[in-house]
Amino acid sequence: MVIIKRISVVLYIPAFIVLTSISAFGQLTNQIPVKGGGGGDVPPPVMMCSPRRCLQCIKIERDYAVCKQNLAGADDTIAQLTADNQALREELDQKDAQIKVLQEKIAKLQDEKTQLAEESRNCSLELSDIKRQNRILSEPRLLQYNTRRLPRAIRRARFLAANCNRIKRVRKKAVLTSRKARRSYRELLQGVEQAGVMILSSR
Repeated sequence: MVIIKRISVVLYIPAFIVLTSISAFGQLTNQIPVKGGGGGDVPPPVMMCSPRRCLQCIKIERDYAVCKQNLAGADDTIAQLTADNQALREELDQKDAQIKVLQEKIAKLQDEKTQLAEESRNCSLELSDIKRQNRILSEPRLLQYNTRRLPRAIRRARFLAANCNRIKRVRKKAVLTSRKARRSYRELLQGVEQAGVMILSSR
């Protein structure tokens, strides 16, 4: 009886060690880190019970296959989003260049408008002065004395009137061109805002 007890104790200790080792190996397989993401390869899982496979190893292999498939899909999505972002940035750069050109045109038209307004004001002042001189020269008591000077003043007044009309036409054309440029500028700003919203949403 004593011999049987000793034999059972001697057999129990190795069996306990073996079962503890198997349990520890099973916990290690559950804690295997799966690295990768952002384009990296996922390392294969380490099987602790090779060559025999247990249910836990089979589960690890399935999880590994699913993880690798998900990473491949994520890489494709990242590549597509990067390409879309690059295209949007190029389109935004083109819009910025067009906006700069339109800003230069608007500034040029503003300068031309200011210059034409100044010329029109000077022409109006000079025309008023000539009309005043014509009224003075047209008085009956001075009409006979200023007969030679009157046609010359009239021609000068007609020339200034035609010049004022021409300046008014040019000024009107400049105003219309400036309005058209501003409308195009607003449309470009809307396009730039839409491109910016698309870039932010793609991120």
